[in-house]
Amino acid sequence: MYRPSWITKSQLEVAYEKGLKLLNAFCFATDGEQSWTEIEIDGIFFDIECFQETEQDDVVCNVYPTYPTKGGKYRETDVSQAIRLCTRKGDA
Repeated sequence: MYRPSWITKSQLEVAYEKGLKLLNAFCFATDGEQSWTEIEIDGIFFDIECFQETEQDDVVCNVYPTYPTKGGKYRETDVSQAIRLCTRKGDA
C-alpha cells in the first residue's frame, strides 16, 4: 500500500476526523463551491479542501501537505500530493 512520506498514519487519522467535521460543515453551508482550511497536527501544517463542482456531484474532502516559503513566514500548498479523506454522495 502506498504511504506518502509527508504524513504519518496517526496524522492521517487526525486529518480524517477533522476532514469529516469540515465536510459536514461544508455540506450545510450555502455559500461557495469550495473551502480551504489550514490544520495543525503535531506541529505540522496541512490544508484540507472540501469541494463540490455542481449540486449533483459528490462532495469531496482532500488533505494536502504545506511547505514553508519566504523563510517560514508563509506556507504553500502542494496540490499535486492530495489524499482523499472522505466523500459524500451528491444528488445525482
